[in-house]
Amino acid sequence: MCERDDYAAMLAAACLPQETVTPLQIVTLVFGHTIDAARLATFAAVLSHAQRHQVPVGGLPSFLQSYDGDLSAIAAAERAAA
Repeated sequence: MCERDDYAAMLAAACLPQETVTPLQIVTLVFGHTIDAARLATFAAVLSHAQRHQVPVGGLPSFLQSYDGDLSAIAAAERAAA
């Protein structure tokens, strides 16, 4: 896991604001600025859904496997809940 300073440096290198880190920023950090908008929105919604359900660090794979549906279904569930 990154130290806070390392994480801040990664955000700065990716030209992402550091005030409040959002799922959109995390997806952009992982996939870069060239990810298409639809995938960006889907992946960010999935992360928001996991965060809302308090998925622990390292628990995302099992959370995704246990969900009844694909990433689009998870994103739709998050949008419906928001």
